[in-house]
Amino acid sequence: TSLQELSTICSNLHPLLTNQLNNNNIPTIIIESTNFVNLEPFVNMSLQLDNKIPIISIMSDFDIREVGNNNFLVYKSKKESELIYVGKSGRENNYTSEEISLINKIADLFEASNIDVYKLNTPLEFLSYQWKFALPKITVEPLSIIFEQPFPNDLQDQILAKPLISGLIFEIITVIKTMGCKLFNSYDNEVSLLERLSQLYPHVELSEDASEAPKLYYDFYNQNQLYLDLLLLQPILIADDYQVKTPYLELDRKSVV
Repeated sequence: TSLQELSTICSNLHPLLTNQLNNNNIPTIIIESTNFVNLEPFVNMSLQLDNKIPIISIMSDFDIREVGNNNFLVYKSKKESELIYVGKSGRENNYTSEEISLINKIADLFEASNIDVYKLNTPLEFLSYQWKFALPKITVEPLSIIFEQPFPNDLQDQILAKPLISGLIFEIITVIKTMGCKLFNSYDNEVSLLERLSQLYPHVELSEDASEAPKLYYDFYNQNQLYLDLLLLQPILIADDYQVKTPYLELDRKSVV
């Protein structure tokens, strides 16, 4: 739920992983990183094992939502695809042969269960997809909570929300481009992004559980965990690494938290 908790989990795993390494068994860490960006370096640092453990990420197009009492339901996806993505985020233009072997093994596990897997060609491409998934979650969806407007079109009608939307999208796209990532045409500017989100989530009457709304608003409405620290603090830290100022993002995080 937070970078601090992720660090604690890594510290707790340290003795087990050290024992594995001492017995010449090299395990693999797999991070479920849907909607989160570039967590592998943080996990690697927290493990304190000098890069001896390979770290792989998976992401998902599936619309999986908590429906109470730690139960989850797979809703029909509003996107065109329902895929699992397997890879590692980074700025490299090539995977190592060892990483390719691991990615293929992990992909085989999903494909054996008849789940379609998309293996991206490079760490930089995987990072670009992570940003694509995270961009609406970081910029528009938190404002839906602040202004209590679940749908993008309704949010744009809020006078106070307009400059915040513009500022947030500009900041995050600046970080994305500074890292050398590329975005799809429907995600690479404010107008296209809002048009795409309005297509995915048009205004409709909400049911009792607000399942028609984007996932972050749904989780807020149903008092589920929001993972705001992973979602919003991590991009702020990444922006700091690349000397990109993010005053709107920092305000966004403080307002939602």
